Amino acid sequence: MLGLYPLLAISLSVDTTEVLLAICWPSKTVKMAAGVPRRHECAIVMTVCDDARPEFIRLLLPLKKAGYDIYLLDDSSYPAIIPEFIAEQLFHVRRPSCSGAKAGNLNNWLAMYGNSYKCVAILDSDSIMPVSAVDMLLLAAEHPDNWDVAIFQSKIGPVPNPHSLFAQIQGVGARPRARIFERVHNRLGCILSFGHNQVVRINALIEVNGFDETLSSEDTVLSLELASKHWRTELVDTWTYECDPETVSAYIRRSLRWARQTVELFSRPWYNVPTHLKLLMCRHLLNYTLPLVGFILLCVSLWSSPSSIESVWTFLKASICLVQGYKVYGLALWSSFTIFGIFIILQTILAIREGISVRLLLLTWGLGSAPYLFMLFPLALALAKSAVGMRVRFIPTNSQNTQAQDAETTQWIFRILSACVILAFLWMGVIRRPASLIVGFNAIWLAYLFFSPVALIIFSIYEARASSKSILIKEAKL
Repeated sequence: MLGLYPLLAISLSVDTTEVLLAICWPSKTVKMAAGVPRRHECAIVMTVCDDARPEFIRLLLPLKKAGYDIYLLDDSSYPAIIPEFIAEQLFHVRRPSCSGAKAGNLNNWLAMYGNSYKCVAILDSDSIMPVSAVDMLLLAAEHPDNWDVAIFQSKIGPVPNPHSLFAQIQGVGARPRARIFERVHNRLGCILSFGHNQVVRINALIEVNGFDETLSSEDTVLSLELASKHWRTELVDTWTYECDPETVSAYIRRSLRWARQTVELFSRPWYNVPTHLKLLMCRHLLNYTLPLVGFILLCVSLWSSPSSIESVWTFLKASICLVQGYKVYGLALWSSFTIFGIFIILQTILAIREGISVRLLLLTWGLGSAPYLFMLFPLALALAKSAVGMRVRFIPTNSQNTQAQDAETTQWIFRILSACVILAFLWMGVIRRPASLIVGFNAIWLAYLFFSPVALIIFSIYEARASSKSILIKEAKL
């Protein structure tokens, strides 16, 4: 078990360094060609699979008017509903089978139309890309100094004025996260494809035989395969938008899929991929396993700490005061508290610099705990499935199938029962050994876990009130 503590230390050290560099380092500027972009050389493709949304399809019209060709790649069970005024402005592409999921959908377009363009802009069903954003990405692709860049990735923020409180909370971290990508990852050459809201060179796609259909994370696989051929991915300073998960269920489902996809990547050796990208993938895997690592260490601490509060308090007091014989423990405690405190302070500074108020940040830290408790057991199960070779079935986050699954009562019964078992196990440890509450950060982690169901209830009440208010407004209009 002692081997798990270094994992927490490595993660905290990396995260702290990353935030510090994001505050101190200047942004990396991607050069852009002068003049007007050659829009006829770039196609816009939007992939949908039972998750087409007319309001986002409508937003493709300005891109068409600007001179871009628009393709709706429709893998839905039934043809997507397209607003009449735009139906004739785009190419609606359907294929006989949906093999290969999103990768197969994109490869089908590449085989049919790829030779007609030099670049392709890829959108998801909930993507919003202003004309100015696509123009900037295309101008970056046209600059001669960027000849070895295959993917020009935009910054992605949440859609303005999301419908749910949970989506608003999730969107708070978008700008600080983008600053880290722009000032740290981009400068270190550690940008990977986000999978959408990007422009990709067609000749680079052809060189790696298109999108990989054997692994479900086609975006990360593409970045790694391109890197093995000495192509780069760059983040361009332009904003595009997408929808964050509007419910806790959607967030949990997406997180589990991403975790499983990350594990899947380790089934390949990636011999020719640069070392820094391999380390980045290890860091991603660590991030997905950390909730389980922290939970295991918390359980061990609660069930193995001394039962006497007096003895623990005496030990802590001697360690904190660096009494002779306790200096090693004291230095460990002081360094842990200091680094954790610095990390919180740096995160706050970064958020404020990106225009986020301290009040909103505190609200996010509190209510953001809602999914944590309910995804611990599903996360362990998901990682185990991928570890033994079970392939991830790619289903879009907002597809009709997943929304139907969220409505199933058995889904939430399973989550609530697993959460109750976890809380009961932790509480029994506290009752048996109450001194464990003053060991390390145990009290903080316990509070975070126990507040998770409270945060979920708050979201439920807020959404119920918002729904009732919306119904009343509609009735008043009628």
